[in-house]
Amino acid sequence: MTNTIEQHTLKNISNCKFKKLDIEYKAGRKFNYDFTVYYLNQNNDIINEINIEFKFNCKKITNYPQFLSVSSKHFIKGLEYAEYFYDNYLTDVLDLIDVDEIPTKKEYMKFIHQIDYNKLDIFKELYDNETKIKDLKKKIVNYRRLVTEIVSEKFNKTLYPEFTHLVLWRTGRQMARHKDDGYELNDPLAARKVSCVTYLNDNFTGGETFVTNETGTDYISKPVKGSFACYLSDSTNEHGVNPVLSGIRVTMPIWFCDDITKSEDVRLADIIKSLS
Repeated sequence: MTNTIEQHTLKNISNCKFKKLDIEYKAGRKFNYDFTVYYLNQNNDIINEINIEFKFNCKKITNYPQFLSVSSKHFIKGLEYAEYFYDNYLTDVLDLIDVDEIPTKKEYMKFIHQIDYNKLDIFKELYDNETKIKDLKKKIVNYRRLVTEIVSEKFNKTLYPEFTHLVLWRTGRQMARHKDDGYELNDPLAARKVSCVTYLNDNFTGGETFVTNETGTDYISKPVKGSFACYLSDSTNEHGVNPVLSGIRVTMPIWFCDDITKSEDVRLADIIKSLS
């Protein structure tokens, strides 16, 4: 675990010369981050520490808006994480809540480290919607269980969620034809057997999913809110997404494997166990 994290990220976000890393599990309501990483010298003295949220399978920390806590001032070459979040993710977050006006970066940076959520409308909205977000998480877990049962029956084998995702597609976004089980030898995606995409809205134009069938022709899946399309993850059903012509397309893709050791639940349990 430590070696994997160090290789991908942690050695690049600390300016100190360290001998090894030590990771302490945090999380829970008491902390706004999942782990504390300690940088140790050859005498096992702590010479630096960073609070992080670790996302499984991440290869670049810039792809994950919650990888570091907003308190981190050592994100990328001295850039504060809160500023990076504002520049790259805040707009996407505000699309999900009812906020009339985006604060300036100066306002955001002024109040982000304070605990009074009434200072800015966006903080108040996020705080007030905490219960709704918790309910949404429960719905996602229950829905994932339902879809797992459906695809297992459809493909006549026991399947397990390998990865669950939520994706927001803005106007102009599209995805070229591809397959989901990887292209390289020993590709970590090779465990994927079945792919499924659920449409969470349909108030947009374009954004159809096209799937190559066994005859070599494309099946066009027109987005209908609450419906989903599923297909094989290998080259049998190469697929892609047509350009979103207007509006915002929101989907929940789930990839399934038939090896329980490759499932996201087992991988997460292994990570937690390794930290206990």
